[in-house]
Amino acid sequence: MSSIQTVLLGLLYEELSWDIGLPSDENEDCLPCLFLQFMVVENGLRVSKILQVFSKQAIMMDTLIEHFAGEYRKRLGQETPSEHANYDYHSDSGSISLPPLSRPDSPQRRLANKLSRLALATHDGRGHLLGGAGDWRSARHHPSWVLPKH
Repeated sequence: MSSIQTVLLGLLYEELSWDIGLPSDENEDCLPCLFLQFMVVENGLRVSKILQVFSKQAIMMDTLIEHFAGEYRKRLGQETPSEHANYDYHSDSGSISLPPLSRPDSPQRRLANKLSRLALATHDGRGHLLGGAGDWRSARHHPSWVLPKH
């Protein structure tokens, strides 16, 4: 294993949604996990990627993200999370309504070559699963999901 440390994913708060998954009472051996969701361009289409991080520190990570996202919102003058345009998937015509990438040096473009080193679930603009590592379908009662807008 290489001793070189590499950042595989870097996102701005407005480019990120997240949620925490806690073990159920029936399965105490399961680790808590943090779900991170973000948009990328893949084969010319905007798609949603979801990274699931299993860790004993998932609750701490969630608390840190919530704190700094809250501080960020305060600087913007928002008390609560706004409805981010990235997650406005449905328009009157039924087409996907997503904004263009914010700027040429956005994290999606800078780190796109490193996303291949992560096991990610991919969803289309309407939230339908396109593919991913593991069995994401059986873990959910509905065919697709979008994380809460934090």
